[in-house]
Amino acid sequence: MSGSKLFYMVFVDGTRGPSKKHMDLAEARAEAKRLAEQYPGTNVFILKADAIYRAEKPTAIFHSLQAEDCDPCYHGPIPPQQSPNTFRRLDFSQRVEHEIG
Repeated sequence: MSGSKLFYMVFVDGTRGPSKKHMDLAEARAEAKRLAEQYPGTNVFILKADAIYRAEKPTAIFHSLQAEDCDPCYHGPIPPQQSPNTFRRLDFSQRVEHEIG
């Protein structure tokens, strides 16, 4: 996974947030000291990356909305090209009523 090495960031309390990754602790400490001197009386924190969460880009799946291709009553298994976490959106505006009997 690219960018998965341990890093540190420096945060000045009351500001927007850190923007630079420091690859070693000594570099982060030097930056924290510099910022503390620039903003006296303000807390400057050294933050250490703990873990990474990353969602993979979902795959686009084609669904026809034509009445003959869409059966709103179908509740069968999910087709193999779909992920089990993909929900089917049905177009009920084109629903065809079936007469029973």
